[in-house]
Amino acid sequence: MINRGIIFNNLISTWVKSNLHKDANDALFWQRLLRVTTGESIGSDSQIMRKFRQGEIQPLFNELMKQQRWDDQEIADKITRYDGVPDSEIGAWILVRDFFETYRDAEGMSASHQHYFNFVLAHCQLERSLLMSKSTLPSFKEWLLIIQTPKQCQTDLGMCEREIKRCLYWAALGVLDICIATNKRDSIFSPFLPKLAKGNTSIVYSSKVMITEILKKLSDGPKPLSKNEFYKRIYIKQRTSSEYCNFHGLETLSPKSLELIDPDYGTIKKKIQRYERSGFITTEHYLAYLRIHFEAYPDNGKLQDGHSAIFWSFLNMFNYLQRKWINKGVSGSVIVEYFQTYEDYVKLVFKRYDEFVLTDELMS
Repeated sequence: MINRGIIFNNLISTWVKSNLHKDANDALFWQRLLRVTTGESIGSDSQIMRKFRQGEIQPLFNELMKQQRWDDQEIADKITRYDGVPDSEIGAWILVRDFFETYRDAEGMSASHQHYFNFVLAHCQLERSLLMSKSTLPSFKEWLLIIQTPKQCQTDLGMCEREIKRCLYWAALGVLDICIATNKRDSIFSPFLPKLAKGNTSIVYSSKVMITEILKKLSDGPKPLSKNEFYKRIYIKQRTSSEYCNFHGLETLSPKSLELIDPDYGTIKKKIQRYERSGFITTEHYLAYLRIHFEAYPDNGKLQDGHSAIFWSFLNMFNYLQRKWINKGVSGSVIVEYFQTYEDYVKLVFKRYDEFVLTDELMS
């Protein structure tokens, strides 16, 4: 039931399947995200955590509530609060609502971010009203820029379109948060959308597109940085970063001392190739191999700021959906076509937000 909805349909399942992985420390991630302490009885190999990795999150929440493993009972009361919500109205909107309500009244939050939180919560209220109406509301697909005939809806093609375009809308909501904080409107993800390979219809996944874009950005000339030079740059960035070295128990090296070393970049190469191939990257590897070129490595080796978390999460979600639908037989050209509508969603969300600030209503 927790995945039900129209706007947020399958949000939780998609997020879990795309951002949690056998290489990711999922228990610790949720400890940070929901401020819970998992306790020794919920190990990563437990049945609850195995279900969690498969997208079944309710058993974990039930166990956390039963064992009262919360840092703060007030937060516990706010998260997964189903009291008074009939079964027919339960959906992903509840977790979205509870997350945003938990942090909406944080000290020092700007008026713009208050508007943003209320804007997202208005989506939750709309979602609940749609579930209450028990109507499929065909016209509501148009509200999400999904135009399908009834015959198309139940096909793989129809489900692929709905799933990708919903995700693009969620990503646009996340981008709006970043834009409010930076006071600059930017689509953020546009350079990393999937493409078609030159000369054929095979898809170039977002993970590979992102590496290509980084190689261009790091280049000092008209040509992109070579892969071998990229691996070398990663090594230099890591070993000259006192934060990275302190966290990993390594000696920080000076650029001059690195000239005397001829390291093996094999491990770095494998990590990058694995990301290009699988589309999944842990927060640890995202920080150490990609973001380290543009921002300092965090002292505690954790993904701390919300905006980096938004970027990391949605890149993984984009990659997950691309591979999911390729594996289901949808052509790369169709998937790329759907993702190319991303900027339409950014414009739509910005427009709705601007109207909401003026009217306190979520407009069409």
